[in-house]
Amino acid sequence: MKRLADVLEEKLQQMPFVEEAMAEGLINLAALARRLEPGVSTTLGKPIRHAAILMALHRRTATPLLHISKSIQDGIRKLGDILVRSDLEVWSFTPAGGLMTRIRQALEREAQVQPAFYAFTQGVYETSMIISQHLALHLEGLFPAGQIRSRRTGLAAVTLLLPPGNTEMYGLYYFLLRALAWRSINVVEMVSTSNEFTVIVTDDQVDRVVGILMQVKRGEGI
Repeated sequence: MKRLADVLEEKLQQMPFVEEAMAEGLINLAALARRLEPGVSTTLGKPIRHAAILMALHRRTATPLLHISKSIQDGIRKLGDILVRSDLEVWSFTPAGGLMTRIRQALEREAQVQPAFYAFTQGVYETSMIISQHLALHLEGLFPAGQIRSRRTGLAAVTLLLPPGNTEMYGLYYFLLRALAWRSINVVEMVSTSNEFTVIVTDDQVDRVVGILMQVKRGEGI
């Protein structure tokens, strides 16, 4: 049989931003208890008083992810340079036949003539390609009609160099993406390697993204 504390954990895990605000003392727990009351009562199969939920909230401790926000600050302050690449496009398509081979060959040829940025993310049924805008004309003819599912232009890549040992930092990506989400930044695409974290955003959001990542590097808002 589930306990009240267990049900509260389940409900709060579905509300990560609320949980963080609780840890910072920014949430009115009485109001939160009233909001949780119907769902908690339904899950437990009996009426649960508002006062009981409020008491359980007061007794509750923060999750490990919230505790780690303190220990991870040193690692975040070691984040490296921020690089920006503009005039990008993102294409999503279904790879078929030797299409990927032809694309890579074309990109390698053009990169020898003019410096260019390109990256791929491959899913189960779809591949996304991020390319410098001037490469588009050299690639359009490689795609059969209707094979490109979507194409977005007017994009930019903001890359943050990650410190050594970042793959052992529990929650690093969470804090980076949270900082962007809290400020209403729409991430069109994300690409990462062992030591680089790159987000693709619209051109008009680049300055804001750079500013937000600079704040994160200084340990602000963590």
